[in-house]
Amino acid sequence: MIMRARARSQRARRGFTLLEVLLALAILVGSLATIGELTRMGLQNAHRAAASATAQLLCESKLAEITSGITAATSAPPAPLDETGLWQYSVAVEPTADASLLVVRVTVSENLPPQQSPVEFTLVRWMVDPQASADAAAAAEAQAASASGSSTGSSSTSTTGAGS
Repeated sequence: MIMRARARSQRARRGFTLLEVLLALAILVGSLATIGELTRMGLQNAHRAAASATAQLLCESKLAEITSGITAATSAPPAPLDETGLWQYSVAVEPTADASLLVVRVTVSENLPPQQSPVEFTLVRWMVDPQASADAAAAAEAQAASASGSSTGSSSTSTTGAGS
């Protein structure tokens, strides 16, 4: 009798029970779902990082065009940045307390609906007002011309007086 009970107990323990198999499958499915979600989030964040880097480069490029004088330092509403239309930019130019300086704010953003969380990047730079520097250069030139004109006039008067 004891031998038969042992034989039955050894036969019953040869494989996994249904409960153990179901528990293992539940753990496997939960792990796969978690790994899938983490992969999706990683890809989404990688795309966002790449878009942020692109936006930063495009913003720096547009700001360099403005500060170098290629593009006028004037405010502009959102407009396409390139022919693809994937990116748009806007420029806001504001005066400062110092009349010779301007605050230039360039914003570059993806041209996507708000539901898709478009990437946006803004750079702000203070720059010398081109109009103020042109006015200062003209005033300095006029002052130099009047100074050289008066010194030339006095030396020509002396020369004329000495020659008579």
